[in-house]
Amino acid sequence: MSPLVASFLQSAAMPAALVTIAVFLTGNMKDPLRARLQALFLGVGFFVGTYLLISRMSFPPHDALESLAYAALACAAFVWIFPFAHQAPYLLRAAIVFLLGLLLLWHIRDQLGTDVAKRNMLAFFCLGLGTWSIYERQAQRVNILTLIGMPLIAITCLSFIMLFNSSASFSQAVSILCTILGGMVAIALIAPSRIAKGAVVPFLTIFPILIMTAGNFYLNVNPWVLITICLPYLIVWIRRWLSFIPDKPIVEFAILAIAAGAPLAYYMYNQFKAAGPLY
Repeated sequence: MSPLVASFLQSAAMPAALVTIAVFLTGNMKDPLRARLQALFLGVGFFVGTYLLISRMSFPPHDALESLAYAALACAAFVWIFPFAHQAPYLLRAAIVFLLGLLLLWHIRDQLGTDVAKRNMLAFFCLGLGTWSIYERQAQRVNILTLIGMPLIAITCLSFIMLFNSSASFSQAVSILCTILGGMVAIALIAPSRIAKGAVVPFLTIFPILIMTAGNFYLNVNPWVLITICLPYLIVWIRRWLSFIPDKPIVEFAILAIAAGAPLAYYMYNQFKAAGPLY
């Protein structure tokens, strides 16, 4: 078996399978306990998957991947305290975004004094906070399949972006999140009522944006490339004005996924050509 496949099965597929089963089994519980437990499963799943990927986990974290693992636990802790979407005050969410960014970028704090770095930090702060706030509002307006599936398109593109920038470890870390959310999509297809929307929102919004921030500051990925792959979030935001799209879950998701996925597929193809040989 290829080492890459073996690593994927161990660090991504196995935790994702366990998280999916756990979320499904707790789906009949009442909120807020259901939301709290499901967020905990998601956070711990990513944490364990990252540990299996890099075979280490220090406290305090020593690098970006370890910081991302602890950030997943922080997102779970946030949902444990505020289990319902749009429950936390806006300023508190802004403080959480700031603290997560601090956790991620602390290792390279000596490199953040330039005007470009300050501009990019502000851009990703606004992107993370804005995406999170918009998605909390939209959580009650779109079905759970669209709510999870659309960010999954952006996160999948992010995994490829990391790979194109010669970082297999970052790409595999994103694949852990992709696989876990893929399990959530499977549940949304067969039993959508078993997923607590409040549990998944931070893992669909601020957490992927945090990984994008890592891609910019640790891998020097062009921030415009990362902002471009956020197209699915924009489409979810304007969904309420697209009244011609049926409300049936699969039909809605299929139409919106094509609207976001088609241009992003072409964009990713151009990124692949520009990247040249990966290794």
